[in-house]
Amino acid sequence: MKIEITNKISLDNLPSASGLEIINENLYIVGDDSPFLYLLDFNFKQIDRIQLFSTNDFSNGRMPKHLKPDLEFLTKLEIENKKYLFTGGSGSAKGRDKGFLIELNSYKVTEVSLSGIYNSLKNNQKITGNLVLNIEGLAATQNQMLFFNRSNNTIIIYNETSFLSFIRGLTDINP
Repeated sequence: MKIEITNKISLDNLPSASGLEIINENLYIVGDDSPFLYLLDFNFKQIDRIQLFSTNDFSNGRMPKHLKPDLEFLTKLEIENKKYLFTGGSGSAKGRDKGFLIELNSYKVTEVSLSGIYNSLKNNQKITGNLVLNIEGLAATQNQMLFFNRSNNTIIIYNETSFLSFIRGLTDINP
């Protein structure tokens, strides 16, 4: 297989890009050191910037490493016939256990805690071994949520219904 780079574009208004989702003809991008969800068109022109959370630590265009939420994934979901994006932190350190559910019609952002899920994963030696939890990707299928743990190349699979019920606060039972 041969790969050829045909074009290179610098996106100066984006500090990083660790999660990408394409919906219709729009690109949604999150970065691990940014409090924003960026919306671009297919020509890579920024259309919008949606604030996920408030911070005073973004003044220089990047959050410092020890303060960043480390948003590492972005995936689209459908809940009760509404379209959402879901992004979250890696779980690799304190403060990196937050998720954000973004309703696409209104851009309403709901912060969710992933600490219960991440703590159970960290305490499960079959999943993490002696390594740290470091979620770097998430994919949603019609009935599963697949988390990709970088530290030991593990795929962690949740039932989508149970997972969504948990993050939406409809149950206290860890999926």
